[in-house]
Amino acid sequence: MTTTMITQKDAVMAAFKHLSEVMVAANQQISEVRIEEVVPLEEGNFFSVVLSYDVVGQFAFQKTREYKEFKIDANTAAVIYMKIRKE
Repeated sequence: MTTTMITQKDAVMAAFKHLSEVMVAANQQISEVRIEEVVPLEEGNFFSVVLSYDVVGQFAFQKTREYKEFKIDANTAAVIYMKIRKE
C-alpha cells in the first residue's frame, strides 16, 4: 500500500488553518501572517512550519509580532503540535 504524502503547500495551509481556528477561539485578532520556514522532518514523515503574524491590540497601531512553530503529519496533514517560537 502506497501512501500519498502532502506537499509543502499543504503543510503550510494546515498550519494556517489551525492558527486561524485557534485565534478565533481565543478571540484574538491577527494580521500580516507570513511563512517564515518550511522544513521536512524525520525522513519525510513530518513538516515543521513556522508562521509569524501581528497580534492586533485595542488600537490598530498596537501590534506585536509573534511566531508559532507547527509540526504537521506529512501523511494526513494533521497538526501534531503548535508552540511558541522565539524570533
